[in-house]
Amino acid sequence: MKLLSTLLLGLILSFSSPSNFIEKNSLSPEIVLNNTKGVEVRLSSLHGKIVLIDFWASWCRPCRTRHPELVSVYNQFKDSKFKKGSRFDLFSVSLDKNKEAWLRAIKQDKLTWKNHVSDLKGWNSDVVKTYDVRGIPMNVLIDENGKIIATNLYGDQLRKVLTSLL
Repeated sequence: MKLLSTLLLGLILSFSSPSNFIEKNSLSPEIVLNNTKGVEVRLSSLHGKIVLIDFWASWCRPCRTRHPELVSVYNQFKDSKFKKGSRFDLFSVSLDKNKEAWLRAIKQDKLTWKNHVSDLKGWNSDVVKTYDVRGIPMNVLIDENGKIIATNLYGDQLRKVLTSLL
């Protein structure tokens, strides 16, 4: 009987709590976090652009290893004009807790785009729950209207999708 009660409670909770899964063609949830200077930045401020939301941290080796490729993709597409007249931009969300380490990694890895944000709460950040971030690196590609095009695209795969949108 106790097992049945526990299962029922779990079932009720699963139906009553919102889903955190990010699905293709759904609208990307808003992200509002401070940038490196402590100024609030909204993901929606990039409306009208193709945006790659990149979740990472300075202590994440796989994230840092992917940065040269990400810089290359950004440089290749940042001035491109896409079918709907939009441009390409990056919105980097750091899961760091240490501001100095975060700023140092941005500089060391030559991440030249301006949209670097974090609440410095690491895995306790609300954005982790909102975007169902289970591991990093992770990314979400959104269109000029904020609709999700794809998730976890890297290297040639990312270039191919971005090229198809030109």
